[in-house]
Amino acid sequence: MNLSGLPKKLKAAEKAIHFQIASGPAIYLLYHGDELVYVGATRVNALQRIGDHVRHKRVFDRCVVVPYDGNDLFVLEAQLIREHEPKYNKNVAYIHDLSCEQKEQLDVFRRNFA
Repeated sequence: MNLSGLPKKLKAAEKAIHFQIASGPAIYLLYHGDELVYVGATRVNALQRIGDHVRHKRVFDRCVVVPYDGNDLFVLEAQLIREHEPKYNKNVAYIHDLSCEQKEQLDVFRRNFA
């Protein structure tokens, strides 16, 4: 088995993944160790937003980016912030009234990513 072309293929796949993550709406979670320190949402470029957090000197060592194109992107973000109370999320208006569909979407997200 010839593996000489593997590094090129991996780099190409990595670029494709980064482009996919960067180019659309997403929820992103920043962790320091096992602690969730920030929950964010963006409609356009998650990698740029994560870079903003680095420039603002927020301390984290891992991030999870979940592409999410639901209409309730920011409702989901607010719910996750309220539930986990990350230390870098401050002054967020919490959403108390969710539709049944939004609650189901939040439950699916929690089971899979949070």
